[in-house]
Amino acid sequence: MPHYIWLVVCVANENKSSDDVVSTIGFSKYELRLRQNRFKIILYDVGGSVRIRSIWHNYYSLVHGIIFVIDSADLDRILEVKQLLQELASNPLILGKPILM
Repeated sequence: MPHYIWLVVCVANENKSSDDVVSTIGFSKYELRLRQNRFKIILYDVGGSVRIRSIWHNYYSLVHGIIFVIDSADLDRILEVKQLLQELASNPLILGKPILM
């Protein structure tokens, strides 16, 4: 069965809390089977806190693409998000892979 692996990253605001959304702490893996089990999508959801961003690069060679989650309501951090996205997109292991925002 063909499978596609995506890395989900988000720049987390460690001081922000919400009753509706829980930040990823560490790492989560999700598997989705689509088209009557004809193919599988694997999502590696890694945390976005400053402490955990240093492990993001460990997944770059494993994945087919990146899902980069942006909190558009957090305008105070938009420059930080821009810098992280530029670093991510310029990494040689990411070049040529799709980035979904």
